Amino acid sequence: MSSDGLVRDLGTGCGTPASLASLAAGQVRRRSARLRALIEADGGHHHRSGLPEAARHVTDEMLAYPTVGVWLAHCTDRLTQPPASVPLWADLGYLGWLVAAQHILTGRDGTFDVVLRDGAVMLPGLGLARLAGPGVHGTATLTVSSGRVELTTRGAGLVLRDLGTETDARWLPLRRLGATYSSLRTVHLDDVDPFRGRSGAEAPRLTAARAAAWSRAFLGALEILRRRHPGYSAAVDQMLRSVVPSSGRSFHAYGSVALPPPAGPQDFALALIRECQHAKFDALTDEVDLYTSPDTPTWYAPWRDDPASFPDLLRETYAHLATTDFWRTQPAAPPSPGAPPLPRALPPPASSPPRALTPPTGSSAPPYPPGSPFPPISTPPPDSPSPPGSSLAAGPAPPPGSPSSPGSSLAAGAAPPPGSPSSPTVGSAPPRDSVSPSGFPLPATSTPSPGPPTPLGSPPPAGSAARPGSAPPPGPTALPGSVAASGTSPEPGESPMSDPTASRSALLLAVGSPDVDPAALARAEFAQWRTMLRQALSVADASPLLTPAGTAFVEAMGTTVAGWSGESVPAAFEAYAREASAGHLVAWRVRNMTADVRELHERRQAGRDPGPLPESHVTGSATAVAGTRLPAGQLKLLRAAGRPLGAVPEADLAYLDGDYERALTLYSAELRDSPGSPESWAGVALSLRHLGEEESVAALFRRPELVAALHRTPADDIVSLTAWLSLPLVHGAG
Repeated sequence: MSSDGLVRDLGTGCGTPASLASLAAGQVRRRSARLRALIEADGGHHHRSGLPEAARHVTDEMLAYPTVGVWLAHCTDRLTQPPASVPLWADLGYLGWLVAAQHILTGRDGTFDVVLRDGAVMLPGLGLARLAGPGVHGTATLTVSSGRVELTTRGAGLVLRDLGTETDARWLPLRRLGATYSSLRTVHLDDVDPFRGRSGAEAPRLTAARAAAWSRAFLGALEILRRRHPGYSAAVDQMLRSVVPSSGRSFHAYGSVALPPPAGPQDFALALIRECQHAKFDALTDEVDLYTSPDTPTWYAPWRDDPASFPDLLRETYAHLATTDFWRTQPAAPPSPGAPPLPRALPPPASSPPRALTPPTGSSAPPYPPGSPFPPISTPPPDSPSPPGSSLAAGPAPPPGSPSSPGSSLAAGAAPPPGSPSSPTVGSAPPRDSVSPSGFPLPATSTPSPGPPTPLGSPPPAGSAARPGSAPPPGPTALPGSVAASGTSPEPGESPMSDPTASRSALLLAVGSPDVDPAALARAEFAQWRTMLRQALSVADASPLLTPAGTAFVEAMGTTVAGWSGESVPAAFEAYAREASAGHLVAWRVRNMTADVRELHERRQAGRDPGPLPESHVTGSATAVAGTRLPAGQLKLLRAAGRPLGAVPEADLAYLDGDYERALTLYSAELRDSPGSPESWAGVALSLRHLGEEESVAALFRRPELVAALHRTPADDIVSLTAWLSLPLVHGAG
């Protein structure tokens, strides 16, 4: 398959069997080349490791074993590193283990000298034999005869007749997680191989009960994928050989995925396809250059509270293409008559939620504001009623590193800049989702509560903190469905199932709750992820770091997303996804961006116009802890999906109730106690937009970090400060 064909096929999502076979073959070629380089870089280690001799017996099938990639990367790095507690020759002995294990698996007799590393001998695909204590390195003799395996060292011996059972405490067999549907290939739960990962977050040996729970969840996940997501099911079948319990990321281990303990079958199914997407992306970038040299983390990824590098943005976007597709088809057709019931998903632990970004795009629209690749928040579909005056200022400017030309994203429908792809399908949507200079829609249910308005920026009313159903935001608390809330905890070395590079959707907290309609949950998730994915594609599409192959890859993803534009979701879900989008971007900029505002401060104090606004840049370190509080827009999605919210900060509760004046008062009070709170600034921005004209709050949506930096004392009223800073933005000088 040609490189262009491979890129475009994989970019659509699942990838065909031919593309996956091409990726697997590419991994074998790459590993073969690294092995040759490792042998050539002798350094006096090979005489004890037996590496050259073992290499003569290695087959492509053996090189395809997932941990071989991790082992090769580890040993290659060690060639240029200082000596470690484990000698390099002991690490190099892994290939001899692989050859010996292959003899056992194919039923061939023989005797081998193998390396004893850290007191153990690993037989890949079979298990780990512990023959001595940690820190002991040497050699052992392995004898295979008529199905009987004997391992001997100077001080110990071990005889194994059934390698699948733990009849001897010194033998830890690889446990069988299950088997794939199409190929019936065994998938192992690998918690013993010393080269199963390099993150340092790999879990130690699981108890039998924990391993059984993994197996049950895995079988349920495969059934969900087979029935509801056949394309991804086929890809998992073709790729997967092992699962490693770990909270870290899996690199160089094509054929294996690293996952924290699953909350249930649905959580496992979603994690499997997401991590397989990561593996496909990594393998693709081994074959094709999708971007030029990686940059520093300055890119805005919709599901992250921190800046992303461009490779991570592209990698995660590809993974969440599958996430979005999962929720798109999850509530599709019921199981066929006579089929056994699907396993019930347990409530998964909570983790820091991702936030949705920007609306569907793709119509004729005004150009983006100067310096912004982010499309304006669009109006709701025609069937979504909203009060007048509910528009939001056009999207904020991007962080440094993003292109700055007006109309730089194809998703907006504006003319692309020179050198950008010409396809109009990236992130596009049908006319009903047309972009408008107006902002997020207000649902009909979001009306202010009765009573006299509270003066803007005034202290909260007496007794407000005691309002039923509310709670102050003092710091991190256990969210509903979290490990802390449920009273259960993972085994040592484990952590709740989560994407290690991106926060998971808060809506996943509702999985398995008897109070939530699964179809409504899936529609809400789809609305949110589709919004985020469109935003991420518009950012990636406008990047100058894309190569021609990278442009084709983004275009292919955009074509897939464009095909989902006709998918119907409740208008309220679409509106809340866009609202959460606007709020998250405000919080992200406050958290991660800064500017020199000394001149602005002097102009403010002198009563002068702000003049041209200073440039902002990414700080490189978070200024506030993320993930301790769900944003207001996210809460609206949860409530719309029928999820009980539990304790909610008083300001957010007022926002949820549509009492925006009171919400503004409470958010302002929060800022007096914590001036840099990103979520409080997002609440201020959203509340003000519901209460005022979009021109007067433009600064809070396009340059919120400037407002936050200048708001040094309560005496400088947020409303007047925002209106003052919005002047150059409204008149094109910001």
